[in-house]
Amino acid sequence: MREYPNLQLGKVTKDATVAIPTVDNCEDTLKCVEQLRRYAPQSDVDYVVVDDGSEEEVIVKLRENQNKYGYVLKEQRQNLGVSAAINIGWHGARGRMLVNINNDVKVCSNWIKPWQKLFNENIKIGAVGAKLLYPGGQLQHCGCHKVLGGLEFPHTLGKAFENQTREVWRVTGAFFAVNHECAKELGGFSTAYATAYEDTDYCLWLRKHGWAIMYCSEVVAEHFEGKKRGASPDQKQTRHPMWMHREASSEVYFKGKWATLKNVENFNAIPK
Repeated sequence: MREYPNLQLGKVTKDATVAIPTVDNCEDTLKCVEQLRRYAPQSDVDYVVVDDGSEEEVIVKLRENQNKYGYVLKEQRQNLGVSAAINIGWHGARGRMLVNINNDVKVCSNWIKPWQKLFNENIKIGAVGAKLLYPGGQLQHCGCHKVLGGLEFPHTLGKAFENQTREVWRVTGAFFAVNHECAKELGGFSTAYATAYEDTDYCLWLRKHGWAIMYCSEVVAEHFEGKKRGASPDQKQTRHPMWMHREASSEVYFKGKWATLKNVENFNAIPK
C-alpha cells in the first residue's frame, strides 16, 4: 500500500476542490459551506462533504441538504480518520487548488483570490495556510516554527508575524490549500495517520520533495479548535478515547519517521 495514495486527479477545470470532513455535526458543516460560498463569489468551486462515520440521522440530513447548499456528499460509513477523509474528498479533484477545511472553521474573508495569487507567483509553492483566530479574536495560527533540536512544530504567535505572508516550516491542516500539480506528483495524505500529525507530516513530505509551504495573512478564519473531539486530554479520554489512543500512536510513528530532522533548523536543508 502506498503511504501517500494516488488521488487520481482529473484535468483542472475548476478554481478549487474543497474537502470538508465531518463527524456527527450537520449544522456546523452546513454553516461552513455557506461561509465558503459567501467569501468566494464568482469562483468555480467543487464542494465535497466527507462523512466520517456519523450517526444515521446526521447522514440523512447531509443527504437532504446537498442540492440546497451545493455540495457532493461522500459517505465512509465508519470513522477512518482525517487523512482518509481528506483523500476521499480530493479523489478525482478538478480544482487548481485542493482545499481542506475543518467543519468547525468559519471563513471571514475572501479565501480563494489571495491563495490563487500566491500559487500563480511561484509554481513551486506546494501548500498555503491561513490566519486562524479563536472565536474571541485572539490569534491561534499564523504559520508554525520548529523547536530547536526537537520534532515539535508549534504555532508561531505574535504581532510581528501575524500580518506577514511568508514561508514557514508548516501550516495547520484545519484550513489550507495544496497545489494541484504538487498533489498529483506526491499523492494525498499519509495513510499512517488517523488523528493528529497528518498535516505536519504532509508539509514535511512536500518540503522533502522541493515544494514550499507558505502562510498567507490575507486569508482569515475563526477556528473552534477541539470542538468535536475535545481540546484537553481529559475531554478526549471521556468523549472519544479511541481518538486519543490514535493520536498517541500517530505521535510515535511521526517521531520515528522524521527523527533525522531533529537537529535540522533550516527548512531548506531537509535531506532529499
